[in-house]
Amino acid sequence: MAGGRRGLTQRQIHTLFDVGPVAGLSDGQLLERFATRSGEGAELAFAALVDRHGPMVLHVSRAIVRDDHEAMDVFQATFLVLARKGRTLWVRDSLGPWLHRVACRAASRARHAAARRRRIEARRAAMADPRDCQHCVGDAKELAAIIHEELNRLPERFRSPVVLCDLEGHTCEEAARHLGCPVGTVASRLARARQRLRDRLRRRGLAPNTSLIAAAMSRQGPSTSISAALARSTANAAVQFVSIGAANQGAAVSLALELLHVMSISHWIKVTSLLLVMSGSATGLVAFAVKDAAVDNQVADAPPKIVGTNEIPGLQVKPGQFKVRPEQIGRLEASQTAEVFSLVEGQTKILSIVPEGTRLKKGEIVCELDSAAIRDHLTKQQVTQRSTEAAYNEAKLAREFAERGLKEYEEQIYPRELELAEKEILMAEERIEMADERVKRARNASDRLKELLNEQKGTKTAADIIASLDLDDRVDDARLRLQRERKALDIGRTNRSVLERTTRTRTIRQLRDEVKTAISRERAEHIRWEGVQSRTTFLQRQIENCRILAPSDGSVVYANDPNRIASGDQAQIQKGAIVRERQKLFSIPELDGPMRVLARFPEAIVDRITPGLPAKVEVHAFPDQLLEGVVENVAPLPDPSSYFNKDKKVYTTYISIMKGTPGLRPGLTADVSISLADLENVLTVPNQAVVRYENQDHVAVKTAERGIEWRVVTLGLSDGKRVEVKEGLNSGETIVPEPAPLLSDEQKEKISRAPSQSPARRKTSTNRPTMPPALLTKFQALSPEARQQLGNASPRDRELMLKKLDFTDVEIRQLNPIISPANPPR
Repeated sequence: MAGGRRGLTQRQIHTLFDVGPVAGLSDGQLLERFATRSGEGAELAFAALVDRHGPMVLHVSRAIVRDDHEAMDVFQATFLVLARKGRTLWVRDSLGPWLHRVACRAASRARHAAARRRRIEARRAAMADPRDCQHCVGDAKELAAIIHEELNRLPERFRSPVVLCDLEGHTCEEAARHLGCPVGTVASRLARARQRLRDRLRRRGLAPNTSLIAAAMSRQGPSTSISAALARSTANAAVQFVSIGAANQGAAVSLALELLHVMSISHWIKVTSLLLVMSGSATGLVAFAVKDAAVDNQVADAPPKIVGTNEIPGLQVKPGQFKVRPEQIGRLEASQTAEVFSLVEGQTKILSIVPEGTRLKKGEIVCELDSAAIRDHLTKQQVTQRSTEAAYNEAKLAREFAERGLKEYEEQIYPRELELAEKEILMAEERIEMADERVKRARNASDRLKELLNEQKGTKTAADIIASLDLDDRVDDARLRLQRERKALDIGRTNRSVLERTTRTRTIRQLRDEVKTAISRERAEHIRWEGVQSRTTFLQRQIENCRILAPSDGSVVYANDPNRIASGDQAQIQKGAIVRERQKLFSIPELDGPMRVLARFPEAIVDRITPGLPAKVEVHAFPDQLLEGVVENVAPLPDPSSYFNKDKKVYTTYISIMKGTPGLRPGLTADVSISLADLENVLTVPNQAVVRYENQDHVAVKTAERGIEWRVVTLGLSDGKRVEVKEGLNSGETIVPEPAPLLSDEQKEKISRAPSQSPARRKTSTNRPTMPPALLTKFQALSPEARQQLGNASPRDRELMLKKLDFTDVEIRQLNPIISPANPPR
C-alpha cells in the first residue's frame, strides 16, 4: 500500500511539473490545453473545467429532466460535446453561457425521448400547453425547468449575466471581467434579464415572486455538488471520446452524437433559410428554419406517402448523355522540384534568405538560420566531452591496473608463496632428520655409559651419576626438538594446503571481481563519452545545417501558405520568421522541365480518380490552348485545410501535362477536367433533389393528382452536380429539384439521425483500404509537408522515412500500401 501511494504521489508530482497548475487558468486556456495536449495533461485540464462548471450543468440537467439517471446522461453528454467542439470553439473567458445552452438543449431532447418511451404516463407539465400548467406553480422543480427553458430563449446579452451570476454564483465584477463589459452594464442587463424572465413566466400563467425564482434557480446543496471522482471520470471519458470516438455506445454518448449532428447542420440550415427568403419562398422558410422550436413538438407517428402541394417547381427527367468530367481550378507547378526543409532541431530564426524568385546555381547560399544558441550548446558540450573523456581514460587505467594485479598474482605472487611454503616443508623435513640423528646419538651415549658403569662393578661416583643424568637430559632435549620439528612440518604442510585450496581461490576471485567492476565502469564511461561525442558531432552538423545551399539550379519559391498570407497573418518564410524542424522552407523548381497541375477534388468523386486517367488542362494565361494531361497521383488523406470540415473534404490531385507550351510557369492558374465516364441514355437528377434516410435514397416525384410521391431510387455515378438514377424513375416523370420544404416532421427527424453523406459519396468504391484509428491519429499528427513527402516517395524511401519518424515495423507494413497514391485510404 505504501508503494502504491508513493507511485501515485510521484505521478501527481510528475503531472504538476509537466502540465503545470490549472487552478488559475481561464476557461479558454484550459480548453486550449485540452485541445493541444494529450494524456494526463488534457485530462487534468478538462477535469478542471468539469469541476468549475459541473455544478451548474448538473443543476440544469436535474431541473429539466428530474430523473437522476437521465440527468447524469445529460451531464455527461454536455461535456462530451464540449470535448468534441473544443478545437473549434471560441471562448472569450467563461464557458458557462455556452454550456448552459448545450445542457438545456440536451436535457430537452432527453426529456422528450423519455416521454416517447413512457406514453402511458401523464405528460410533464413543461411539455404541455403553458396555459395548462396552473397546477405547477408551487412545484419548485417544475418552476426551475420552465425558468431554464425561458432563460435559454433570452438574447445572449441578457442570458450570459444570469448564467454567470445566478447559476454559477459569480459577482457582477467577476461576470463583467468574463464578459468584457463594464460592471454597470452587467448589473443593468442582469436586472433587465430578471424582469424579462418574470414577464415571460406571467405570460405562461405563472406569477412567482423574486424569492421563489431565486430558490428555483439556486444550485446550493449536496445534490448538485461535483465530486473529484465524477470530474475525473468525465474528463477521462471526454479524452477517450475525442481520441478513439464513441467506441462504447451508451445513452450519454448517443445523446452527445445527436447534439453534435444537430449543431453541425444548424449553420447550413440558417444559410438555406436565408436563400429561401431571398427567393421569396417564405412558406418553405417557415417549415425548414424552425428546427430548434420544433424540438418541443411531438413527432408524428407515420408520414403520409402523398403530400399535397400547389405550384411547386418541377424538373422533367429525360434520358440523355452524361459525361462524368469533374472540373476544378488548380495551379501549375514544376514536376521536378527540389524541396528544402529545415534540418535544425527545435525552432530557429531565419537570419537571411535570398528574395523569392531569385535564380541560383547549385551550391549557392540561399538561407542562413540563427546558430547562436547551437554554438553556445556546442561550447558547453565540448567541455562535457573533455570531462567524460577524462573519466573514461581514468576508468580504462583502473581496468588495466586490475587486470595487471590479477596477472601478477597468478604468474608471480602465488608461485612465489607456494615455493616458499615448499621450502619451509623441505627445511622442516631436514631438521626432523637432524633431530632424529641427535636423539639416536644421545640414546647411544646414554646406553654406552650405563654399560661402562655396569662393567666397573663398584660404587658409582658422583661424577658417574652426573654424567648419566647429563646424557639422559640430552636424550630428552633431542626428543623435544624432534617433536618441535615434526610440528613445524605439519604446520608447513597445512599452510601449503591453505594456500593452494583457499587463499589462492579467494584472492583470484577478488581480483577477478575487481577486473569485472573496472571493465563495467570502463564500458559505462565509454558509452557516456561516445554519447557526448555523438551529441557534439550532431551540434556541429546542426551548425552546418544552418547554412542552406541550393540543391540544384533554378528559381527560389518560398513555402508560404497563401491562405495565411491573405488572411493578414505573418508569412511563414521571411527574414526574422521562426521555423521548426522538418518545416519546408523553400523549393527550387526546374523551370525548363515538364509541368503539372495541383488541384483539389471533393471526396464525392476522389475514389474514382486513379492514376492514368486522361484530363484536359486550360491555363488561364493561354485561353486559346487546351492541353492534354494525365492523372499522376492522388493524396492519401484530405487536404489539411479541409480536414476538420465535416461537410466537405478535398484531396490534392496532381495532373501531369503531357506536352506543354512555351511560357508556362509555376503559379499560373488552370481549369482541369478529368474524364471519368461517358454514359449514354441515362437519367440524371440534381444532387440536391436526393434525400437520404433509413439507408435509402428518395426523390420527390410530382403525380397527376397534383401531389408529391416520395420514391425510393438507386443511384449511380455523379459528377458532383448531378447523379445518375439507375432504378426508381421513369423517363418523362417530373421531380422536385428542391424538396426540402416538402419534408414532413418525421422525415426531418430521420434525416437528422442519418449520417451526413452526399449522394455521390455513397456510390464510391469500397475497395479503398482503411487505416486503424490509432494509426490514423499518429499519421495525422505529422506535418502536412511530411505527409506530402510520404505520398510522393517510393515504397522503399517511404519505409525509411517512416522509420525516422518513429513508426514501428508493424505500422510501416500497414501504412506502406495505404499511403500509395494509387490506393489512398479513407
